[in-house]
Amino acid sequence: MSHGRLIHHQLKSSTDLSHVPLGDLGAELLGRLTKGAAHDSRKEMEKHLQMLSALHQVTGDVMEVPENRVSIAHFGTQFRFVHHCWKNHKIPIEGAVHVDIGCGSVNPLARLFTHLMLGVDRVVGIDLDVPTDLDESARNLARLAGAAILDPSRIYGDYPITPQKVLGNLAGFDLAKLQRGDPSGADQRRMGLLQKPIESTGLATASVDVVISNSVFEHLPQIEATLAELARITKPGGYGLHGIDTVDHRWYGEPHLHQLEFLTIQSKEPIVFGCNRVRLFEFPELFRRHGFEIVERWTHNKVAISPEFRARMVEPWKSMPDELLDTTWAQVLIRRR
Repeated sequence: MSHGRLIHHQLKSSTDLSHVPLGDLGAELLGRLTKGAAHDSRKEMEKHLQMLSALHQVTGDVMEVPENRVSIAHFGTQFRFVHHCWKNHKIPIEGAVHVDIGCGSVNPLARLFTHLMLGVDRVVGIDLDVPTDLDESARNLARLAGAAILDPSRIYGDYPITPQKVLGNLAGFDLAKLQRGDPSGADQRRMGLLQKPIESTGLATASVDVVISNSVFEHLPQIEATLAELARITKPGGYGLHGIDTVDHRWYGEPHLHQLEFLTIQSKEPIVFGCNRVRLFEFPELFRRHGFEIVERWTHNKVAISPEFRARMVEPWKSMPDELLDTTWAQVLIRRR
């Protein structure tokens, strides 16, 4: 709008920037916006605002994917296995206590917040890392609340929850404060964040209904100690929902590596390149030893093991058949006996 008239500006670059990497373009734009741009005229200001509005729309669409850990799509994807376990095995949600081990430093309580909006009574996140930005985490909780209140299906699919019920489950939370980036808007009686080792949580014995984790077990140097602690804090009949990723994690940044490359390295250290190298087939016995039974397991991501790669592997994996090694990802539902 300019002096009562709508003006549609042509947003076209007069310079060929196609050779400039997207990261460089973004960094330059971010730097200029952070410093603040001086506008020569109202017309220039309107043009810039129109450009920023278009960028906001496009970047919002691009970022709304499961790979973006602060997107609504990400939490919708994470909830699918929870939904399945509730629907088929009646894992406790309303009035329950849920704990997320290895919740991370980015958005540490966000996944549990989606459970809390369904009626979970109390949630606790546990991680050794310090949260990177509590103010931004608060704003992300407000975004999740807005999405769940306006359209619960964006996160929960066909789980039977209404916007009114979500709003009722958020009693005690000050959503306006959260949206302003103020962590005090969270109800501290219902949300807790512990900076502690997973094998020593300090939680009361048999006090937890559901423990969840995502890509945590493959990083643990002491799996037995962690499982002993989870067995202690989980109520008899309580559940664990765990995603386990057993590829060499260097592969995510270096895709030229084989996904099992770390099985070619001779080492007695419990952790090699950030992972413990425990294979998926070993987990059922580990769970059983600590009083858990596997109720259901989803597996994904089969990798090819060529004769050339097998020749480079070291024992004990070199002698193992393909079927014990070629599946690298699992989502597991376990129950405390």
